[in-house]
Parts: sequence; structure tokens; C-alpha cells
Amino acid sequence: MTMTTATILGAGSFGTAFALLLARQNFSVKMWTIMPEVAAEILSYHTNKSFLSGILLPKNITATTCLKEALTNTDLIFIAVPSQAVREVMRQVEVLLPSKKFMIISLAKGLEQTSWQRMSQVINEETNGKHEVAVISGPSYARELAADLPTAVTIASKSTSAAKYLANKLSSRHLALLVHDDLIGLEFAGAFKNMLALAAGCFEGLALGENARAALLCSGFAELRKLCRVLGAKEETLLSWSGLGDLILTCSSAESRNFRAGVHLGQGYSKEVAAAKVGQAVEGIMAAHAAYELAKKHQLNLPIINKLYDILNNVATPKELVEVVLQTTVKIV
Repeated sequence: MTMTTATILGAGSFGTAFALLLARQNFSVKMWTIMPEVAAEILSYHTNKSFLSGILLPKNITATTCLKEALTNTDLIFIAVPSQAVREVMRQVEVLLPSKKFMIISLAKGLEQTSWQRMSQVINEETNGKHEVAVISGPSYARELAADLPTAVTIASKSTSAAKYLANKLSSRHLALLVHDDLIGLEFAGAFKNMLALAAGCFEGLALGENARAALLCSGFAELRKLCRVLGAKEETLLSWSGLGDLILTCSSAESRNFRAGVHLGQGYSKEVAAAKVGQAVEGIMAAHAAYELAKKHQLNLPIINKLYDILNNVATPKELVEVVLQTTVKIV
């Protein structure tokens, strides 16, 4: 049987874990990275110690720093670079792709700085809307995905048939994919839960306990729902694996880099130092800025989001966020 070839652009922790998932499903996987040492390690030792240590990669995963090589004779393209790099990468991809229609799947959780566009919008804009675009999002730590532990995520596309095709190709005994058509809800929920992970980390850094974090997440999720609904998200998406489920996971464990960055914020470090200490992209910082600006645009009063924005811009302290949470009344709507 002919193997389906998949290209993963980005060789960070999640890109590597997803490559392993595809390899288990009998895909031939080509990874692209801008880091020569990472590509060399994957090719020579079948490991990626910099981003996913302790995991042995099968031989049907290869790596290259040449984008043209990565895109040659491929069937599916997965985007696993940080959200702020997606537009530039897609510009390069569009020049190199042949004229045929491809399926491009975003794994990136975040919004583009200043435009606040979702990743599917960025991809469509840079490729003139000529490819099928899908998004996969949901509660999925890279290390657990790599370890083949049970995971449930959502896949969304404007084309339901494309989403179903991918779900059938990727599903396994330990991976479930819910098919949806709500790209707006899926992408905004995936981005905004990262900012609440920062807030939850702040509470951890202040040693405030689990009770306080529960109050924060309840009130914070109410604000997230309010904002996402105004932006066009469906309520069922926000209450699904990719909404509430992803929020619970990201806000509850030091495995989350946004949560870890939040811990450093709670300990008094600036956002720049906190991000440097984590050593990977902290998408929640940009998500908080986006949420603040979008809430202001739509004239929404979201006290927790507003205060987190102030903390990140050094005009408020993490302790002030506690006061906001305790003064917040959650209205069930």
C-alpha cells in the first residue's frame, strides 16, 4: 500500500509529537525546520532532544532545512510554527507549491499581532484561498501525544468533507477527532485559553491555592465566552474539548508553557523575562493583547482580561488580579 506523505512545517515539541502521531498511522513524514542541528539530529539519531527529549522517532520521519525539499511530492501540509511566523512561512510556501490544490492544516494556536487574524485567515490570505484549510485544536500536550496516551481534539474546516477525510486518516485507538465547521470558535478558543493560563500561572506563582484558581477559571471562562460569541463563535464549540477542555488542561499543569510563564509573572518577573525563562513561544502574551483590543473594539467590559493586560504592560501587579476575581460576579447566560 502506498504511504501518504505529510509535511510538517516546524520541528518544535508539538510539531515533533504530531509527526510521531502521523508516523504511527503509516504516513511518510517530512519535517522542516530552520535549525540545522535539529534536522541533523532527527536524521542521524531519530531524536529531537531540544524540544521533545526521551522520545525515539521512527525511520519514516525525516527532516530538512530546505523548504522546497520538504514540500516536494507531499500530500498534506501541517503548519506547526509559532503563530507570529505563519504568514512569512506561508509566503515562502506559496511560491514553492505546484499549481494543484493542497490540504493545509494549522496546528498553531494564536492570533497574528496587530491584525488579530486567525491562522486559517492568514493561510487563506497568503495562498489566495485556493487550498483546503483545516485547523486542529484541543487539549493535547505534546509529550502525552507522543506517548500515545488517550487524546481528544477537534478538527474544523469550511469543507466538512475535508475535515471528515482528515479525521478518518488521523483517528486511532487513542486519538479521537471531533469534526466541526466552526473555525472561528475553534481558533479563538485555542488562542484565548493561553491568556487564562498566564493568569492561572500568576496565581500559582503567588501561592494562592486551588480555590482561588478555580474562581479565576470560572470567571475567566465567562469572559472568554462573552468575547468569543461576539466574534462569531458557536456556544457548543466553547463548551467542547477544544474550548472548555483545552482551558482546563492548559490552566492546570506546569506542562503548559503559558502556565509556566504565568508562574514567573506571579513571582514578579516581567513578561520578557518570563518568556525567556520558558524558552519557547508564549502565545498567551499576544492573545491577552488581542483579547483586550477586541473587547475594546466591541465595547465589552471584561475586568479579568483588562487587568491581565495591565499586568503584562507593567501598570498593575498580579496581586491586583486577585481582587478583580473576588469582585467578579459570574452571570450564567
